[in-house]
Amino acid sequence: MSRTLDELLAEAAAKLSDAGVENARREARLLLEGCTGKSRDYILLRGSETADGDVEAKLRRYVERRISGEPLQYILGEWEFMGYSYRVGKGVLIPRPETELLVETAVNYAPRGAAVYDVCAGTGCIGISTAKMRPDTSVFCIEKFDDAFCYLTENVEKHDARNVTAVKADIFPGIEELKLPQPDVILSNPPYVKSGELNGLQQEVLREPSSALDGGCDGLMFYRALAERWFPFLKRGGILVMECGDGQAKEVAGIFFGLSGRIDIIRDFSGTERVVTAGKD
Repeated sequence: MSRTLDELLAEAAAKLSDAGVENARREARLLLEGCTGKSRDYILLRGSETADGDVEAKLRRYVERRISGEPLQYILGEWEFMGYSYRVGKGVLIPRPETELLVETAVNYAPRGAAVYDVCAGTGCIGISTAKMRPDTSVFCIEKFDDAFCYLTENVEKHDARNVTAVKADIFPGIEELKLPQPDVILSNPPYVKSGELNGLQQEVLREPSSALDGGCDGLMFYRALAERWFPFLKRGGILVMECGDGQAKEVAGIFFGLSGRIDIIRDFSGTERVVTAGKD
């Protein structure tokens, strides 16, 4: 028997709710949008329309994947960040709203014609969003891992970001061997979860690559690399902007004491100390 969009939405929401998924109705709607290619408004206004049989089967598969703990973003294959849609999937960190602080800082701070680095770029959402909002800049997105680099290059192409260069490189050897322009701004959302705390993360987060989460025994391994191998190459007057985990901001700032006379901590929309900046004198 043919089902309407409203009926499919209600059934999907009930199954997700029974499985303990938070915001089950919202997630069911997003999954249905993904299956049909229709907007929220379309489904709201035309929910009484009969759904195609393949939509019902596809939605059932999506719901089963979500109940198994797969992140919603991976199932949909894309996610929004700074008003832009980015391709995401297994092997890459999912963009999060608190990370938008990095882009906002770069957009406001970068001088005209600036060279901007996005280190540990993942999807490239930080660097590409900066490049889209500041087309006068030259942005270099630096990512080591193959899976993430594939999403990075796909997103550069998707957004026709002609002022973005994807660079496959590791953070730890440093900047010198890359032969890139000296940066005015370095942005980074590095792995910052303590190794011993990884297993305690939410089921969905554990589906994301450990390489994008594991910050070493104290969670600060990547910040030390940024301080030792990247910060010294900033232009005079430049700035390094870093996201950090809950309760880490003061420790991250401490790594840069003695290196920078312009250290600041910025709170995110929830009031958490989320971003540390270090200026080059």
